[in-house]
Amino acid sequence: AEPRGRAVEEVARVNEREACDLVVIGRSSGEDGRPAWGEHGLRILRLADAPVLVVPEGRSVRLGRAVVGMDLSPDALDALAVAHRIARDVVPLAVIDRRAEGLDDEAFASFRADLVERYEELARARLGVDEVPRLHLVDAASPADALLAAAEEEHTDLLVIGSRGLTPVAAVLLGSTAERLGGRCHVPL
Repeated sequence: AEPRGRAVEEVARVNEREACDLVVIGRSSGEDGRPAWGEHGLRILRLADAPVLVVPEGRSVRLGRAVVGMDLSPDALDALAVAHRIARDVVPLAVIDRRAEGLDDEAFASFRADLVERYEELARARLGVDEVPRLHLVDAASPADALLAAAEEEHTDLLVIGSRGLTPVAAVLLGSTAERLGGRCHVPL
């Protein structure tokens, strides 16, 4: 078919028409050499009806260790299932801002135990296995910063997150962890 309109809209049309399982896009570096979103990559991320793999400039995709952002949402559990299928080693990571939640040591220990129990129940059901990857918990104010740090510390090959698919207006008003990570992550996302 003849390409029509901007490249972004054409990618979205092909994705919809072909019912793609995965959209793969590259992400170049900004003028300062640091990772940065271009207009097209961010629009593809927002328009795609399929999972999007963002590959930073100069990186290759390896499927060894994957860190998975885990907030127990259906989208996060879907991300866990994808990582479980394709990666050799999966590290689910939940981020909680203990101070913002007002949790003292005792309340935090109780919260942690409840979170781990709920995660294991949901993950077993979603993955269809008895033994699930151990949930890691990080106390941090920013999920994006915590996931980026974990990806670096864990020698991660791939960072996997679920996205709620915020509209562009909601993403601007509320912020989008997926957009923040996609624009800053040094490993494929």
